[in-house]
Amino acid sequence: MRSALRGHRLVQIVLVTTIACSANAARAAGDHCQADALGKWYCASDPRGTAVVDKLGRVVCAPGGCVMQDDRKQDERDWACSSTPGGTAATAPERPVCEGGCRPPEATQCKKL
Repeated sequence: MRSALRGHRLVQIVLVTTIACSANAARAAGDHCQADALGKWYCASDPRGTAVVDKLGRVVCAPGGCVMQDDRKQDERDWACSSTPGGTAATAPERPVCEGGCRPPEATQCKKL
């Protein structure tokens, strides 16, 4: 009885770990690659970079993480991205804060799949 209970618990742990790892992998792929308005896929040139879709439907990329600037009207907002490979970007009341400084993402930082 005790060994059956241990086996059941082990299966639960493995299942939870697998689901958590799959969710993280899917999110990371979504941040690194994006489809444009025409359904063509692009990925950030830097493996630690981020791909986002701009207000025109183009995929633009940066070496680090990106956040949407919230201080403008919905159709005028732009992305602010970390200039550091793999760096973070976060929203703040005054303006976005980015590791290594903020910069706009660029189409030249993307590669087409």
